[in-house]
Amino acid sequence: NGVVRDRIRMAIGGHALVTIILDEADEALGDPWVETMGLPEIGKHGKPLAEAIEAELGAFIAKAGARILRDDDKLDEAIRRVTRQVAMEEVGKKPEVTIVVSRLTDS
Repeated sequence: NGVVRDRIRMAIGGHALVTIILDEADEALGDPWVETMGLPEIGKHGKPLAEAIEAELGAFIAKAGARILRDDDKLDEAIRRVTRQVAMEEVGKKPEVTIVVSRLTDS
């Protein structure tokens, strides 16, 4: 069953929630926000894990091309990859990642 498998993966690897807000021009409003569960709070470099992930995601978003920022699937995959990579480097776990991209629109 998929639900049970997802719960087992979260229990083993932890979970990260990533939130980002993009404006009408697909530019980030502020920095990405990360909340973690089931992961150590401090990474191997002595910095809070959530802050390390946020910093890396902020750098990624700043240099990401418009093609990635416009495409929700590509953006989700890139955010997931960066989040898991940083978590693996910092605490040795690849968490399940939930991504919330909020887009502002002209209306």
